[in-house]
Amino acid sequence: RELKPSEFDVLCGRGAPIQMHQGNVRMRKIVSKYARRYMESRKYRKQLVAEDALLAVKNIGDRFLRKPEGKDHWEEVDDKAASDKVQHTLRNFVRKMEADGTASIASEGSSSLNDA
Repeated sequence: RELKPSEFDVLCGRGAPIQMHQGNVRMRKIVSKYARRYMESRKYRKQLVAEDALLAVKNIGDRFLRKPEGKDHWEEVDDKAASDKVQHTLRNFVRKMEADGTASIASEGSSSLNDA
């Protein structure tokens, strides 16, 4: 189904225009609140944390959209692709926390995470 992205939609893809899209910035802010729990969870629980984060994003009405290769329109992705996007974001937050040395002292949703 052909869609027009709104400022609230999360766009799947690469590059600065995608990353700076307002919906992606908001998604990262929401997901950052789950980074500490994700980092501290055992492997089998990480999926559950990611699902909680995905629900938090979707509950405020955000859609996850992608532009199929060779097409000029956007389509909504399935739950698996949306979950993959959230998990990738969580892993990025964990890497940033570890690189910054804040993995042991950062609190949930800290300002250093919101900049990622």
